[in-house]
Amino acid sequence: MGRLDALRAQLIDGVVSRCVMVAVIAFAITACARDSARDAAPDARRESASVAPAGQLAVDTSHRARPVYVVDSVRPVADELRRFRTGLGPAQKSLSGGARSRDALVRRFLDAVSASDTAALRAMVLSRAEFAYLVYPSSPYTHPPYRQPPELVWMQLQSSNASGLRRVLERARGWSYLSHRCASSAREGRNFLWRQCRTRVLRAPGDTADVQLFGVVVERDGRFKLASLESDF
Repeated sequence: MGRLDALRAQLIDGVVSRCVMVAVIAFAITACARDSARDAAPDARRESASVAPAGQLAVDTSHRARPVYVVDSVRPVADELRRFRTGLGPAQKSLSGGARSRDALVRRFLDAVSASDTAALRAMVLSRAEFAYLVYPSSPYTHPPYRQPPELVWMQLQSSNASGLRRVLERARGWSYLSHRCASSAREGRNFLWRQCRTRVLRAPGDTADVQLFGVVVERDGRFKLASLESDF
């Protein structure tokens, strides 16, 4: 009986050992699978981060694979103009304010800068309605290769003009007008655009200079206004 008990004990120990071994192997397999999934996740995150632009959140584009998804194409010019003109009131027929000659406009512009008269300066610059109804429709931005929506062109123009006006007010205050000339012009529909304009100014007694105080002058039906305020400053 003693030997039988010993054999029984050995058999039980063997079964227990095998069970323990199986459990250890199963745990190891599960842990490896979990570690592999965890290791793969950073790679996926790194891949997504490399696709997204720097400083921006990655956008979920999975909805594009759905059958109901439709790519938003570029709107026709007429539709973009209609949206841009919303809230502007009746169609603008002509330029308002400004001056009856280019020389008078430039002289008036420098006088307003010297006096820091921002109200007068704004009245000499193209308005949103004038841009929407009189300038943009005949501009190169309505067709390739320069095609741009009116809202985008206007925003860029406004940003450039705001900084340009600030710099001119800081640098040209107190200057006097002597003369000016524009080196080039181009016709766009009923508009003439005068570019590369330089103004001869008197900065102080005996101190004259030839500078660019603005960018483009628009002429339409005998009326002149400033379209852009890019300068040397």
